[in-house]
Amino acid sequence: MFYQILQYRRIVFLASCVLICSGLAMYYKIPKQEDPTIKYNMMRVIIPFPGADPGKVEKLVTQEVEKVILELDCIEKVFAVSRNGLAAFEIIFDYDQNLETAFEKLKDKIRDVRAKIPRETLAPIIFDEMVKNYSIISILKSKEHSLLELEYYFEQLKKRCLNLPGVETVEIKGGIDRAIFVSLHLDKLAKYRIPIRKITQALALRNDVKPGGTIKPGTKSFRIEAEGEFRNLKEIRNTVVDISAENQAVYIRDVADVRWGNKDTDYSILYRGEKVVALTVTMKKGYDIFRFQREYYSAQDKLQKILPKNMSIKVYLDQGRFVDAKLTLLYNNLLQGMFWVILVLFLFIGLRESIVVAISIPLTIVISFLFIRFTGFALQQMSIASLVIALGLLVDNSIVIVESIYHEIATKKHGWLESFAIGVNKIAPSIISGTLTTVAAFTPLMFMVGATGAFLRSIPTVVIITLMCSLYVALTLTPILYFWLRPKKLQSKQSGHRMWWKKYRRLIRWSLKKRYLVAFGGIAFAGTAAALGLTMKLELFPIADRPQLIVNVYLPEGSNLKKCEDVARNMSKVLTKQKFPQIVDTIYFLGNGAPKFYYNENGDMKLKNPAYMEAVINLKQDTHNITEVTHAIQKELQNNILQARTRVRQFRHGQPFQAPVSIRVSSNYPEDIEKVVIRLKKLLRKMHGTRNVMDNIGEDTYKWKLKIDPYRLNQIGITHNEISQDVFTAFHGVTATTFLSSEEKIDVVVRLREEDRQNFASISKLYFSSAATEVKIPFAQVAQIDFDLEKTQIHRYNQQLHAYVFSDTQNRLASEITAEVKNTIRTWEMPSGCEIHFAGEDEELRKSIRSILIAGVLAVFLIYVILSFEFNSLFQPLIILLIVPLAIAGAVIGLYLLGMPLGFMSLMGFVSLAGIVVNDSIVLVDTANRKMARNQVALVESYESYSAMLVDAAETRLIPIIATSITTIFSLLPLAIWGGNFWSAFAYSVIFGLATSTILTLVFAPVMFRIIEDIKMKFGVLPSFRIFVYPEKTSWKSEVNRLLSHRNHVHFLQTDSESKVDPDFVILDLEKLSTHDVLQILCKHTQLHLIAIAITSDNITREDFLHSVERSRQKPSAHLRHTIKNMHYISSNELDYLPKLVEQGADKIQSLVKTIWDLSTLR
Repeated sequence: MFYQILQYRRIVFLASCVLICSGLAMYYKIPKQEDPTIKYNMMRVIIPFPGADPGKVEKLVTQEVEKVILELDCIEKVFAVSRNGLAAFEIIFDYDQNLETAFEKLKDKIRDVRAKIPRETLAPIIFDEMVKNYSIISILKSKEHSLLELEYYFEQLKKRCLNLPGVETVEIKGGIDRAIFVSLHLDKLAKYRIPIRKITQALALRNDVKPGGTIKPGTKSFRIEAEGEFRNLKEIRNTVVDISAENQAVYIRDVADVRWGNKDTDYSILYRGEKVVALTVTMKKGYDIFRFQREYYSAQDKLQKILPKNMSIKVYLDQGRFVDAKLTLLYNNLLQGMFWVILVLFLFIGLRESIVVAISIPLTIVISFLFIRFTGFALQQMSIASLVIALGLLVDNSIVIVESIYHEIATKKHGWLESFAIGVNKIAPSIISGTLTTVAAFTPLMFMVGATGAFLRSIPTVVIITLMCSLYVALTLTPILYFWLRPKKLQSKQSGHRMWWKKYRRLIRWSLKKRYLVAFGGIAFAGTAAALGLTMKLELFPIADRPQLIVNVYLPEGSNLKKCEDVARNMSKVLTKQKFPQIVDTIYFLGNGAPKFYYNENGDMKLKNPAYMEAVINLKQDTHNITEVTHAIQKELQNNILQARTRVRQFRHGQPFQAPVSIRVSSNYPEDIEKVVIRLKKLLRKMHGTRNVMDNIGEDTYKWKLKIDPYRLNQIGITHNEISQDVFTAFHGVTATTFLSSEEKIDVVVRLREEDRQNFASISKLYFSSAATEVKIPFAQVAQIDFDLEKTQIHRYNQQLHAYVFSDTQNRLASEITAEVKNTIRTWEMPSGCEIHFAGEDEELRKSIRSILIAGVLAVFLIYVILSFEFNSLFQPLIILLIVPLAIAGAVIGLYLLGMPLGFMSLMGFVSLAGIVVNDSIVLVDTANRKMARNQVALVESYESYSAMLVDAAETRLIPIIATSITTIFSLLPLAIWGGNFWSAFAYSVIFGLATSTILTLVFAPVMFRIIEDIKMKFGVLPSFRIFVYPEKTSWKSEVNRLLSHRNHVHFLQTDSESKVDPDFVILDLEKLSTHDVLQILCKHTQLHLIAIAITSDNITREDFLHSVERSRQKPSAHLRHTIKNMHYISSNELDYLPKLVEQGADKIQSLVKTIWDLSTLR
């Protein structure tokens, strides 16, 4: 096949050019983004229950909804929190389920549960787009314009953006809504004894906005319009509410003020002390971020031209900039890696050969883009880094091919074309199996479950694609390019390295002689690494080196947005550029989180809370000491912001969790939970390396409590719900109707005026009325006011009460803190039924380690299967696989010396090593096998030949092994040094492991080869016996195959003249062969242990054949005469006796080989 490839090289090259051009075209079509797109296996559901306290919400809503949700098998966890006026649920699905189907099932369950919970609850609010990340966040700011004016201009930009092809959603945040407020005077309501319900009902009945229909008299139709809807504020003021005791109409204007106003906002944004409006834009999935970026900026520039002079747009967050910075860094690493690879190749294999191999690098990467496009993966930090990882691996095949061709040319036995074809053909099986073993190591990583597996799936996928493309390039384009650039005259490469070869040969001989000592040294090395590994720290994922910080700010329960604004302005005074020159700017999001822009942040998908805000700090792009800056800002805020708790943190990689150290306390008794939580918080605060220790129990707050007389209510026909609704309307406000302006629909909101709302005790002036009897009853006759403490929130986890204790870390890993906590609480006496569970990083680390270990075991098994087929042996794969634990040992020691913890990425590096380090061993073992197969005579005649052949095989592969290993190491160095925290552990694991395995492959592989053969001889497991049948087409060959095929260690080989393998048995058909042919065959196979069997017939007997030999002109040697004399002669009718002869011959050969081997072990 390879001869034909070279013969038709122009056609093959043209076909490859088509692939290359297609790959280039696909490169520009592949989407670019910062991080992989993953499914979000979480849904949030909020069920409002106006006026209900947390206890009532839990009993009537939360518990019922939990039962229904957990009926679904696809649900993994349900976190529930009961708060004033609502129940909130965070539902975690099994990640490997069909999430779209699971979401629909849950929505159906939520709809069904409405029948089981109070009617006073409002429609559930479902957040099922948690995966959505905003690609661009812009703010519009002006000191001289109102938020309404800012919102108006952003509405214009929103309309422009929605017409862009790459835009999915556009939202305006931080704006305010206009409304018409009917502000009731409590004294006037009391004077006229008007219940609040009368006001809302009057407005709703007066504002008739229903169409009147049409009438068709004759052939024409006319629309009927009933003029009943409000057209101005005057008509609202003149709405009749009731009839007074004096029989006079009471209008809205008599009891309330009616004016335009702004609704109370529950979310606002501050930038440099001023309120701003934000525009968030989401990009469509699969769209290119840079194209999206250009289109958005074009639309923004058009709006900027029509803005007033004192109004400006600032792009606060642009994912495209982060993507560009991340991809530029990775592209630089790729180019640096390519430079080092080319330099190493030049030093080891020469200029011409290095040029050929160097050209294969970009060709392989470009062709791989064609297939990456069809996988659906974007070009992001994972896939680009995968190309860097594959860079050192993809040159291995081309290096080995070039070296093999060079050695074949150096023999000068064939012409150019034949030499190239034979050189490729010799090494092709080895590099194919080597590539497949590397693919086998990465394949299990593609099937890792959970969010972590999905996040990292592009790494093994891209590596596998690139390796398969490199195999294609190595077997086709590399020989073609080398053929076109072939040297006219070969120069010996050995002269420059002769000294090193001598030293290496001496080392191998000594190692083979002291092989058991060397093997013991390898075991000691692995044991040392294992002991060091047990003392190393554990870390799931490193902190992201993103130049941004998040500040979570928790105000006391009951605080409002005005208090948040004060805290935000105080923080702005603390976080000045004079104190922190690394800070570019800070933006504050009050009442909720920042809009979601990072893949594992919840953003503004949290529950709205006026006592909470979030700040996003942008740092300079070249800030390297981000962790130190984080700690400094945390300390400064703790010392200066005393009216709130602040938590400054960096972004993290991997699955989202509340904090690195998260401890869940569960019990059926809230008081037991609170006691254990207090104890855990004290323990954590005393520990070294903890900061921001807190819990989620919340503070107890005071509440106004209405003690309603149920007996009195029953007498006058008023329900609890009617009273609750009136109180809610008075202090919170409700939309009674809508006012249709020329541009929008405006809510008409009824509530008490500001002065009355500030004094809750004034509620005693309210009047209530029965919907059935219209009787007006003063507040004092049905209820009393009291002041009481209440829980602000009640937390549940999978139908059980629980609370969390959280802690961030400082100069210490979460695994160390968790381990110390576990050791301490072992001695605690826990309340009955109270349990402590470790969540956060500890839980995710256990899941990830279990997942990566399964992938590692599966990878080793697949590699073993491939190697067994390659070598047709169950023992020789062990020689290669024994290198893997030693390579991992080298990686562990390297990480230990660098002071790096073991984590998911380093473990993934260990699994990758299993496929990478075996390549060199495969080629070395294959070379040794071929040398021994071609020199059976020497192997039997001299027991010293075995070690000599191992030395020769190792010496032949010395330069390719060193070259391929160094190129891989140098290609990963940029990723290790400049690739960031995320990649350094992976890169260093592979670098140290590969460096170790290179040394061990050159020394330990030959040693283990010899030891494995020692073991086989010890237990009688001897090499296979090879049988040649002459001639190929004999009438009884099928019968011979049938008789011998079931025998162990028996293989029939082709008898072509070019075969370099000697047989153990030769079966000759004397009727089809002349005496001359028989003598020629036996002369060709001169092994001492050769067993020859002659099949005679009625025409040619044993005596006839021996007589013909004596008369032959060709005088046989003494050895040949001995072979002919002792040859077994059977007739064609006695073929059933053949298996017995083979067994007898095999016993003789085994005895001879065993004797020779025993002599060699004494050396």
